[in-house]
Amino acid sequence: VSISATTAMAGTYSVNATLYGYPGASGTTTVTVNSLPTFTTTKNDISCFNANNGSITITVTGGGTYSYSINNGSTYPYSGASPYTITPLGPGTYTVRVKNSNQCVSACP
Repeated sequence: VSISATTAMAGTYSVNATLYGYPGASGTTTVTVNSLPTFTTTKNDISCFNANNGSITITVTGGGTYSYSINNGSTYPYSGASPYTITPLGPGTYTVRVKNSNQCVSACP
């Protein structure tokens, strides 16, 4: 038996399933949905045209180790505790995402 449900709300939910026509065939379980990581970013711009000395510092709410992406989640090549600084960066636009140990991903606020 497979049950699928979607929610965007963190919390603990109770799921009760009964097999239709078989009132004795039922079960209840609890499912916990964890919060998405929330974070802020601080940027340091490059010092001059075409320099590669910029950086982004990512500060995540909560403890633990996280994976970080600066290409909208295409890859997560950086990991470590918060705050985490990614450097050196050249000129460009970077879209930050953070992934926690449960593989939950949050986009930059």
